Amino acid sequence: MRQPPPLNTCLRYPITTSLAAFAIMATLQYWNGADISRFEIGLDDWWQEPWRFLTPVLFHVNTIHLIFNLYWLWVFGTQIEYEFGSGRTLGIYTLLAAGSNAADTAIFGNGIGLSGVGYGLFGLLWVLSRIDTRFRDSMDKQTVQLMVGWFFLCIVLTVTNMMGVANVAHGAGCILGALLGWTIGTRIPILRLRNATVLGVVFLLCMAGGTVARPYVNLSKNYGNELAHWGYVALKNGNPKRAISLYEKAVIVDPHDSGCWHNLRIAYVQVGRIEDAKRAYQQEIMLEIDRQ
Repeated sequence: MRQPPPLNTCLRYPITTSLAAFAIMATLQYWNGADISRFEIGLDDWWQEPWRFLTPVLFHVNTIHLIFNLYWLWVFGTQIEYEFGSGRTLGIYTLLAAGSNAADTAIFGNGIGLSGVGYGLFGLLWVLSRIDTRFRDSMDKQTVQLMVGWFFLCIVLTVTNMMGVANVAHGAGCILGALLGWTIGTRIPILRLRNATVLGVVFLLCMAGGTVARPYVNLSKNYGNELAHWGYVALKNGNPKRAISLYEKAVIVDPHDSGCWHNLRIAYVQVGRIEDAKRAYQQEIMLEIDRQ
């Protein structure tokens, strides 16, 4: 495997170095109690603040989490930046960060850390090491075994409730990176177009899952309560339109919560959507009757 460059050459890799520096600064702020909710993917305002798909990668839970991710960012990222230049590297980091964050948000919740990007770079280099002569020395058997073994160990740790890990981000990042590698490494134009199309479709599915499709695919037990809480806050703060957006998602996740239907009815009335308010009231009454 290609040896990473010494740290005193960091100025030769401005994108990788800047990302690492921002991650360190953001993580220190997080450890000091900073509120990072405004940097997570929003429930219904993602289209107004699309940068939220990127910023979760900056924060880390603890020292081991930070060091582990920064190490692999340096090992993998410097290879990418050396061969492709800073502009393309920025695009690659953006693709991997947005796609892996959106996928993780779609299925579970707002994970944090650079590991989705790290696994994306791993997938990218693993493919390129097999089909692109520039990257023949980028990956060895031991590194592949380590990354694959760590991936499955993290799943076990999550399932056994020993440690919560953003496993979906790992998997989605790796898939996106591998597809990107096949796209970059393919020399035949028609095959490159095919690979790019597949990459684009997978990326769009990740983004859709983390946004418009999230209420339908999210498996988190707390997601419905999260939506209802912020809907209540919006209603209390005199923002019925936002409350409607949140409560409409909440009743998709949990259609048996009569409290959500009750508050949704109130919000409908406040914006003059009387017919919708009547339907929400009917759902509320039916649920109350079923409880008796």
